[in-house]
Amino acid sequence: MQGAENKIKDVIMGKAKAIIADWGTSNLRAFALGDDYGVMDSRAESLGLLKVQERNFAGAFDKIFSSWRGDQRGDKPVPVLLSGMIGSKLGWVEAPYVECPASIDAVAKSVIPVPERENVWIVPGVCMPQSGPRHDVIRGEEVQVFGALDICAAQNGVLCLPGTHSKWLRAENGKITDFSTAMTGEVFEIMGSHSILGQLMEKSNKTHKEAHNEKAFISGLMRADEPGGLLHHLFSVRAEGLFDAIAGKDLSSYLSGILIGREIIDLSKSYPAKDDTVLLIGSNALSQRYAEAFNHFAIKYKSIDGDEAAIRGLKLVFERAVIIDKI
Repeated sequence: MQGAENKIKDVIMGKAKAIIADWGTSNLRAFALGDDYGVMDSRAESLGLLKVQERNFAGAFDKIFSSWRGDQRGDKPVPVLLSGMIGSKLGWVEAPYVECPASIDAVAKSVIPVPERENVWIVPGVCMPQSGPRHDVIRGEEVQVFGALDICAAQNGVLCLPGTHSKWLRAENGKITDFSTAMTGEVFEIMGSHSILGQLMEKSNKTHKEAHNEKAFISGLMRADEPGGLLHHLFSVRAEGLFDAIAGKDLSSYLSGILIGREIIDLSKSYPAKDDTVLLIGSNALSQRYAEAFNHFAIKYKSIDGDEAAIRGLKLVFERAVIIDKI
């Protein structure tokens, strides 16, 4: 207990070498780093950019980080590196995208300062080439990708990052070369809460997403793999419920199986893993559902903790940015 108190005291006294954070749409995860870049302290806040009142990001920043920044080192406060949607058009300061193929050095060179607070920087997102036939973007996942590759001591691979907007990416020679977004999580929320499909789902199951029925989920995966297409399969959620083929409390799991199954079937074909193993980055119940689906479809995967990947990636970007005298 005393050791933990001393660690927190060290952070408050300004002994942190750097602060890194993933500031997303709904949540913020932050980490104070010591001289060896080890994590001295961490915190998670339900203060995503959409929850910041009147877009007062400077005030929200001070509330979260002022105690950590502590005493100034030299003539500058402890540097802070932020990634995620805080750098979007909806965020604090827009950080322009780096185009694919995107290396960690290209991302580090493109971090931008926050005018309202000294020594605070934002990591840019990554986009598909703007001159290409298809446009797509990521913000925050790029640091997880670089972190995951470093954890695996890999330069190449196919990565899947489940979420509200799931991402499938290809990395080659340490660079993000191609990726696609699937709106799986958001469609699940909309279908369950704002469509006729949700009318038969028991209310408790719609509000408590941890309720999961493996059998119903597998049934959804199997339906996703049948002929007819996604639009047809979605209506089966209502039809199966009407005839009690699937209980109302399990329809949410069935719908999840259809959507996740269809995503994996389609995008695993677009992003075949050369070594037959997909890197699955995540650390919540949703990632567990994807692991179940990968097992069902006989797709090899390796799970990597999402927080661990984010910490490693942010540390790498910070170190590169310091080396090239950007921070």
